[in-house]
Amino acid sequence: MRSQMKDPDSTKFEGIVVVPEAGCGFGRVQSKNSYGGYAGYQGFAWTKGVIVYAENDRSAFIDAMGACSNKILAAGKARAGG
Repeated sequence: MRSQMKDPDSTKFEGIVVVPEAGCGFGRVQSKNSYGGYAGYQGFAWTKGVIVYAENDRSAFIDAMGACSNKILAAGKARAGG
């Protein structure tokens, strides 16, 4: 993900949630822009090895978050025996 940023060394992450058994996760990321300033955090999600940014494709981001949430719920039910 860092390699996709204009200034990879300035990349900061927060609120990262990784769900290994579901193969997905989400969080927020920011990096310096072309002008050398931070533009603010943006949401991202990944599932099936694909990273989707909320700012770039809101619909795909919502779909990825929904897919991840469903996997998390299913994993929780499996652990609980339901």
